[in-house]
Amino acid sequence: MTSVIHGCDFVAGWGSGICGLVVGHPFDTVKVWKQTLPENSSATRVMITLLKHESVRGFYKGMMFPLLTAGALNALYFGVYGNMMRELHLLRGVSPTTGWDGAPYHNWHWDVFFSGCTGGLASVFVSCPVELVKTQLQTQTREPNILTKRVHQYHGPWDCLMDQYRYMGIRGCYRGIVPMLWRDVGASGLYMSVYAHASQLLPDKQVWCIMIAGAAAGVVSWSVVVPLDVVKTRIQADSKSNPKYKSMLDCIIKSYKHDGIKVFFRGFGVVTLRALPVNAVTFVGYEFLISFCS
Repeated sequence: MTSVIHGCDFVAGWGSGICGLVVGHPFDTVKVWKQTLPENSSATRVMITLLKHESVRGFYKGMMFPLLTAGALNALYFGVYGNMMRELHLLRGVSPTTGWDGAPYHNWHWDVFFSGCTGGLASVFVSCPVELVKTQLQTQTREPNILTKRVHQYHGPWDCLMDQYRYMGIRGCYRGIVPMLWRDVGASGLYMSVYAHASQLLPDKQVWCIMIAGAAAGVVSWSVVVPLDVVKTRIQADSKSNPKYKSMLDCIIKSYKHDGIKVFFRGFGVVTLRALPVNAVTFVGYEFLISFCS
C-alpha cells in the first residue's frame, strides 16, 4: 500500500504558524478586549488604555503559551489537510501533489473544502485549551477597573491551565469548545477553498501572489464567523467560579438582550485587519518551507 503521510506538511505548518502568531498577537489582544467589554469600546480606546496601564507588553500578554503551541497547531492543521488531500487523490486516481494547488479535477473543490474541515476539526481539540489560557491572560490586568474588573490572577500560562483543571477537571480546560467547533470546522474548509481558488487565479508563485491569496483566505473565512468568535471569547473570559454564561445558547441570549445584535460583530474591523498580514505571512512561510522541504 502506498503511504500518503507526508512530513513536509507538518514541518511547513509549524514554521508558518509561528510567523503568523508573532505578527497577529497584538491585534488579537485588542480583539479579545473589545469582545469581552460590557460596553462597546473602540479599538483606539482599548489600545490607548492598554498602552497607558500595561505599556507595549500589554499587547503581548498571553502570547507565551500560543508561541509554544502555534507551531504544533499549524503543523497539525496543515499536516492533516495536506495528507487528507493526498488520500483523496489516491482514492480518485489522481497523482498526489506536494501541496493543494495542483491542476483542478472533478470534485477538486469539495476535496479542498472537506480536507480543510478535517484539519480544522483535528486542531480544535488542541487549540481550545490554548485559546482559553490566552484569553484568560489577555483579559487580566495589573489594576482593578481598567476596562474590566478583573485583576491579575495568574502568573503564567501553566498556572492558568492548572487552575482551570483543579477547579473543573479536564472539562474546565475545554470551556468554549462548542462555539469553537462551530467556528473553526466550516471556516477551515472555507479558508483553504478561498486560498486554493485564489492561487488558481494568481498562478505565479511570486511572493505577492501568495500574500494576496493568503490575505483573501483569512479575511473571507474570519468575516463569516465573527459572531461565533464573540461567543467563544465571552465564554472563555468568563469567571470559572461564578460564570455568567451556562452554555453557548445562554451566552447568545444574554449578550443579545444586553447589547442587541451589534454585540456579535464587535471586533469585526480588528479581526479582518488582523487577518490580512497574519495569513499573508502564514502562507508565504508555508509555501517557502514546503518547497524547501520537498
